Amino acid sequence: METILGGLNKAQREAVTAPGQGRLQIIAGPGTGKTKVLVSRVAYLLIQEKIDPQCIIVTTFTKKAAAEMIQRLSEILKDSPVDLSKLIIGTFHSICFRIIMAYGKLIGVTNNYKIADERDSNQILQETFHRETFIGKDAEMYKTSNSQFDVRAIKRKLSSLKAKGVTPDTYAQDEPKKWNRFIRKVYTCYQERLSDNKLLDFDDCLLTCFELISKHPVMSFIKHVLVDEFQDTNEIQLQLMYQLAQNNVTVVGDPDQSIYAFRDAQATNFQSMRQYYPSINIISLTENYRSTSDILNISERIMSQQRDGRVSKLLNSQMRQSFAPVYHLLPSQEQEARWISYQVELLMNLPNHPFKPNDIAILFRSGYQTRIVENELVRRNISYTMVRGKAFWDRKEVLSILYYLRVVASEHDRIAYLKTINFPKRGLGLKTVDEIEELLSANKDYSIHEVLKMISESRIQSKLSTKNKSELGKYLDIVETCRVLQSNEGDSQNTMMSLFTKLYELSGLKNEFKEVEGADSNILEVQRQLCEFVPIDDKLPVYPEEGVTDEDTRNLLERFIQSIGLYEADNEDSKSKKETSISLSTIHGSKGLEWPIVFVPGLSEGILPAKFALDSGGEDSVNEERRCFYVATTRAKLLLYISAFTEDRERWGRQPISEESRFIRPVCSKLPSSQIAIESFESMKELYEIRNGNIPIELKKSLQTFKQGMELKLKAHLMGESISIGEEDYYSTKPSAPGFNSAKNQINMNDSKRRQINNIDVVKKRKEVKGIDTYFKRTKNDISIKKIVAPVKVSSMSSTTNKAPAYIPIRKVPASYSRIKRLHAPGNKETTSPK
Repeated sequence: METILGGLNKAQREAVTAPGQGRLQIIAGPGTGKTKVLVSRVAYLLIQEKIDPQCIIVTTFTKKAAAEMIQRLSEILKDSPVDLSKLIIGTFHSICFRIIMAYGKLIGVTNNYKIADERDSNQILQETFHRETFIGKDAEMYKTSNSQFDVRAIKRKLSSLKAKGVTPDTYAQDEPKKWNRFIRKVYTCYQERLSDNKLLDFDDCLLTCFELISKHPVMSFIKHVLVDEFQDTNEIQLQLMYQLAQNNVTVVGDPDQSIYAFRDAQATNFQSMRQYYPSINIISLTENYRSTSDILNISERIMSQQRDGRVSKLLNSQMRQSFAPVYHLLPSQEQEARWISYQVELLMNLPNHPFKPNDIAILFRSGYQTRIVENELVRRNISYTMVRGKAFWDRKEVLSILYYLRVVASEHDRIAYLKTINFPKRGLGLKTVDEIEELLSANKDYSIHEVLKMISESRIQSKLSTKNKSELGKYLDIVETCRVLQSNEGDSQNTMMSLFTKLYELSGLKNEFKEVEGADSNILEVQRQLCEFVPIDDKLPVYPEEGVTDEDTRNLLERFIQSIGLYEADNEDSKSKKETSISLSTIHGSKGLEWPIVFVPGLSEGILPAKFALDSGGEDSVNEERRCFYVATTRAKLLLYISAFTEDRERWGRQPISEESRFIRPVCSKLPSSQIAIESFESMKELYEIRNGNIPIELKKSLQTFKQGMELKLKAHLMGESISIGEEDYYSTKPSAPGFNSAKNQINMNDSKRRQINNIDVVKKRKEVKGIDTYFKRTKNDISIKKIVAPVKVSSMSSTTNKAPAYIPIRKVPASYSRIKRLHAPGNKETTSPK
C-alpha cells in the first residue's frame, strides 16, 4: 500500500482510497496528476478492495493511454500475485467489441463479424447510393454543388445519431421535429449492407454493445468501472457506463478540457451523472505539477470569461519560479510565422543550450494554419515533426498489403477481395469488376472465395473472357497458397514470416512499389509487427445461457488486423527524429501532451475562435473554442508564447482578419511582448536553474550587448532578411530551402527599411561565450544584410527495414512555387526577381 499511496497529496490520496462500493467523480485540472491518481485507484481496488481484475473495467480515451496505464500498473504491482492480463482495459470501442465477440450470438452477431474501418464504411455508403434511388428535397439537402451526395456530411449525421443511441427504427420517434426521410432511408440501407458484409463500424461497436447488455445481463460480474477523460464521453458511452457500472464507478476528467463536441462529446455528462445517481462523492485535484503560476493564472482568466455557471478552478503551481506569458500582435500571418521562427532560433541557441528542439511545440487551432509556419521553418532550416500527422496505416502501400492479409485471413471479406482482385493490375477492368460484384450479390449462400472460384472455373455463367477467368484463377491460387501455408504450419512467428514474404512477392506488390521511396520499408514494418504480434487475452467469463460459449474462431491474422484499429498504439516517428525536431500539432492532437515551451499562434477573430463557431451564433460553440485555447495554454510547462495577426486585405477568398481574438483582448494589455526570462542575468539564471543547466558567468557582462543584437536581429527577421556577422555568427542564415518560400521573401529590402536597420548601434567586440556570444565576436563594420536566394537541398528521411520512415507532411504548393523553382534551377539565365 505504501507503493500505491506514496507520493500522493491529500486530495489525491482521498480519491484513491474512496470505497469501491460507490460513485466517485474526480475533477482533475490540467497537470494535477490525473493519470497517477487513476492508476493508483485501480491498484487500490485490486489490492485493498481485493476485486478480481476481470471484474474491473477501465476505459481510456486512446489506445496509447491504455498501454501506458498497463505499464504503470505492472511496475506498481510487480511483486503482487495480481494477473493484470485479466484486467478489462482499453477504449470504449475496443472493450465493447470484446463483449460483442464473447456474447454477440445472443443478438445474432457472431464472432466472424469484423470492424469496418473508415475506407470500408465509405465504400458501403457509396454502394448504398449506387444501388438505391434517393430523390426529393430531403435528399437535395445533402448534395454538393456538383449534385453528388456529401458523404462526409452524411456519415457525420449517422455517427451523431449512433452517439445518441438512435437506431434506424427509432430515428423518426427520437427526432420528430427534425427527422429527414432521406437520412432515414440511407441509415436503414447502410446498416443492412453492413450486416450483409458482417461488418460493424466504430459507432456500431458502442450501439450494438449497448443493445446486447441492455437485453442480457452478460456483464453482471463487473464490480467497478473507471472512466478516464470523462468530459469526452458522448451519450451512448454515458449509458454504457450506467449499464456496466451497476452503481460502482469512478470517473476522472475536467469539464474545462471538453473539446470534442464535433464528435458529440458532452461536457454536461458530469452534471448528468450527478442527477442520475442519488449520492455521489466529488473530489477536486488542485495541486498542479506541470505549469508555472503565470501560465495557470492566464489560463484561468481565459476560462473565467465563460458565462454559463462554470465553477472557478484555482490551481496551485508547485513550481517556485515563474515567467509571464508573452503576447505579440503582428501585421500579417507571414510576419507572425517569422516572429515564431525567430523566437525558436533564439531559445535553441541560448548559451550551453538549456533547451532541446523537442522541448518546443507550436499548437494550431486548424491544420491549414501550419503551412505558412512550415514554410518559414523550412526557410530557416529548423527541423520539425508533425504530431499525429498522416497515420502509418493510411499509407497506400500499407493498405495494399493489409487488404491482401485480410483476404488470406477470411474468405468472406468482400471488400478486401474487391480491393485486391485487380491490384496490381491483372487486366480486370471496371466493367469486369462490376460483373463480379453482381455475381457475388446473386450468390450470397456461398463465401466470396467460393463464388470467385466458380466464376474462374466457368461453373457460374458470366460475361468474363477466358483471359479474365485465367487471371482470376491465378489470383485465387496466390490466396490459397498462403492459406495452405498457414493451415499446415499454424500461427507461429516463422509461419507468419514465411506467409508474409510469399504474399508480398506473389501478389506483385513488391514489384508494384519498388520505385516508391520508403514503401518497401513500410511494408516490412507491417511484417515486423505481424511477426511480433501477441493477441491480448480478451476472453470473458462464459455466460450461462444456451448457445453462448467463449469459443473464439478467429485466426491470428484476423486478430492482428482487428487489433490495428482497436488495440495497437499508433505508429510514431523514431525517438531520434523527435529529439532533433520541434513539434507542430493541432490543439486537438496535443491533448494529453506537454512541453516546456509552447507557442499558440493565430489568436485572431475568425481563427480562434474559428469562423464556423462564430457563424453558428451559439454560445456553446464559442465556449468550446475557449476551451480549445485553454487546453493549448495548459500544455506549456515553463514558457508560453501567444501571438495574433491582423491584415487589411482579402486573402484566398476570405475576409481580412481585422482584430485580435475576443479571448485574448481582455488580458493582452497585462502581458509582455518579449520574453522576460532573458531580460536580466538574474531571470536567466532562474531559467537555467529550472532546466538544470549552467549559465556562463561571462553572459552577465555581455547581456546588454546581447539584447541590442536581438533587437537588430528581430527587425531584420520580420522583414524576411538575413543578418550575417562574420562566419562564426550562429545567426548567419543558412541557404533557404527551395520548397515553399514565397516570392515576397526573396525581394530586397527597400531603402527605408535598410536605413532603419543600419542605424541601430551594435557594440564593440566582446569575450566569446558558447552560443549567443559568438554574436559579439564582430563589430558593427562586419554586419551585412543579405538577400536570401541560395537554394539548399532538403535531405530525405532515412529509414531502416525495421522501422517505418518518419512522416513528411505533404502540403499544397503555392502557385508561385513553379516560377521560383525555375528561377533557381541550375543554368537558368532569367534574372528577373520573382514576384
